[in-house]
Amino acid sequence: MKETSVRTRVLVAALAAFGFGCASSGGEATVDGAQVTVRELLTLDAFDAYVAFSPDGRTLATGIRGENPAPPGELKLWDVATGELLATMRGHSSGIIAVAFSPDGRTVATGGLDNTVRVWDVASAALRGTLRGHRSEVVEIVFSPDGRTLASSAAVDRTLGATLDSDEIRLWDVETGQERGVLQFENLDRTDIYALAFSPDGRGLVTGSSHTDRDSGEITGRVTMWDLATGEWEPIHRDRLGAILAVAFSPDGNTLASGGVSRIPRLWDVASGDRLHQLPRQRDWVYALAFSPDGEILVTGAGNTRARARTSPGALTLWDAASGTMITTIDTDNHGVTSVAFSPDGRQLAVGIFEGNTKVFEITSAELGADPRGF
Repeated sequence: MKETSVRTRVLVAALAAFGFGCASSGGEATVDGAQVTVRELLTLDAFDAYVAFSPDGRTLATGIRGENPAPPGELKLWDVATGELLATMRGHSSGIIAVAFSPDGRTVATGGLDNTVRVWDVASAALRGTLRGHRSEVVEIVFSPDGRTLASSAAVDRTLGATLDSDEIRLWDVETGQERGVLQFENLDRTDIYALAFSPDGRGLVTGSSHTDRDSGEITGRVTMWDLATGEWEPIHRDRLGAILAVAFSPDGNTLASGGVSRIPRLWDVASGDRLHQLPRQRDWVYALAFSPDGEILVTGAGNTRARARTSPGALTLWDAASGTMITTIDTDNHGVTSVAFSPDGRQLAVGIFEGNTKVFEITSAELGADPRGF
């Protein structure tokens, strides 16, 4: 991780000065000659949603999991500048729990509780195809950096007594919709794969998973690196406290973040596999992670689908990724967080909220007397 920039040091100091938790009502601070403003930009009518920004930052996709008032399974596209609803797409027979834009911005993919992946054309808001093969809920989908491959993974609810393994990562050809291959754990007990992240160079894929011992019922979480050329995997971390629910690469690919049921976010050096930082235990499961585009800030979102959805204040936390120190928290009205996403320029942060509407926060910074347009 490169040395924290002056801009980020100013931003961190300013946020601490006036408390990011007041963002819903707005705030300003002047620190080291820079004026920083943080405010709630939008509240979108996207209830219990999962979020993703388009590569140009102009559009936000929200996949609806819960019903209130819209039916679950709707994919909505929003104009970030105005909050205008651009399109609503329907196709899933139940809720959406994963959303991703392709790198060229022309395609959105969704994963659902109906065990399918659906691929949508952004310009026409039409369904391009339905990808079938998973035997349980599709909990994560990610595009490769070149946009040619879509990876998806699934999990089952063990609390319902399910015995089915969901240990397959499916790789799909985006152009044709055909399956390119399947990655599987070998010699591990009942497996669910909750989180996926392509390395920025596209050569590796990191997974966050859980493995349930058939005899004892003990659940162990794993962070694993897969070599896509060979299909071989190498463990990075084993967590005896439970499933790994979220993973994220820093933009330069040097750092990996992970979190899950243990409530403890961790940062890893990708080259060595060494742990860089273990962050303080959060108030609930670490359900969402995102690095800022410059890699200097890590956002963690806490929540719990089993608790359905109420949690303590502090569900959304900003961290200095280089030092592992907490910057501050953002108020989500005591609701848990489903997902988080930075806009490509880092000026907006979208937050999906369990049993609440989606919010977009704006962060702007400018030196006094300079161009006020921001970073």
